[in-house]
Amino acid sequence: MSKAPAPAPAELLKHRLEIGHRIRVSRKKLGLTQYQLANAMGLNPATYNRYELGKHSITLGILAFFAEKLKVSIDYLLTGKETLPEIEISITQTTPCERYYINRYRRLDERGQSLMDTVMNHEYQLSQGTEEGSNGIGKEEI
Repeated sequence: MSKAPAPAPAELLKHRLEIGHRIRVSRKKLGLTQYQLANAMGLNPATYNRYELGKHSITLGILAFFAEKLKVSIDYLLTGKETLPEIEISITQTTPCERYYINRYRRLDERGQSLMDTVMNHEYQLSQGTEEGSNGIGKEEI
């Protein structure tokens, strides 16, 4: 059985830089300094700085710790895409208020539904501290 070829050093550096950038963006969204986050994680500030600058390889354990402290998913730190768990909800699990808004949404034309999707995605991202753009779920994904 042959092993897959190891990524070229340039690819590894690019990936570390991207992860470091997402760590920095997430930290700043929380209003933390590098020193504050390093201290909260029990890391030497110089080591923390190397993670943000992509100068230090990051283990899965440290990545998970970053995700926890930054209130983002590991997926986001690795890929820049936040994945949301699929939630199965039956109509019997919804409140009367939720059913009211579902019915009103279904009566909107395409433009109205699109506007509501944008507002809901924006508000959800704000509530999660992940507002960076309008990369929300579109109707085609539902």
